[in-house]
Amino acid sequence: MTPVIFVVFPPGSGGNHLRNMIVSLLGKDREIDLLYTKKNMRVHAKTGPNLQLENIQNAIDHPDGVHVLHGHFGEIMSYRDQIRSITNKKFVVLSLNTADDRKLLNQRCRHLNYPHAFLDENYFNFEQVFLYESFMYHLYFQVPMEHIISISITEWLARDIDTVLDRLSWLLCVNINKTDIARMHCLWLEDNNL
Repeated sequence: MTPVIFVVFPPGSGGNHLRNMIVSLLGKDREIDLLYTKKNMRVHAKTGPNLQLENIQNAIDHPDGVHVLHGHFGEIMSYRDQIRSITNKKFVVLSLNTADDRKLLNQRCRHLNYPHAFLDENYFNFEQVFLYESFMYHLYFQVPMEHIISISITEWLARDIDTVLDRLSWLLCVNINKTDIARMHCLWLEDNNL
């Protein structure tokens, strides 16, 4: 049975891009590749909102399918009971544990002209750090720690993501063509002025 993959990320951290990359790695949606080749569309874009109940229900009803669900902590937490009922789940969490992670994310959010709520240092230094710790998902969603990987913002917003890809390969049990994924990632970085 294929695990249901949850990608959880703080606002402005590139979580939609990470979700797109995982979908591409799993070969689920060739439309993703088009997002990275159309010059008139931001490469992180994906039609539709983050996590919704029908996405979770589809994963519950069709456990043999490939499901990559994504959202911020509040969106994920809203469906805690439904997510707990999924026995075969794995989490990929973008985290901001270090001062460098928080500084980098704050700079990115400023560049994106995010609302002031995202620029408040207390928001990044306290609440967001706690919400994107691996143990939160272990405790709240009953996920074994070995089914959770954490990727720091500093690792994620870098040009060289080989170590990130190695961990994703291990978690997803897939061989990764690092050249193709690195190309996708570089296009995203360039499109986002990183």
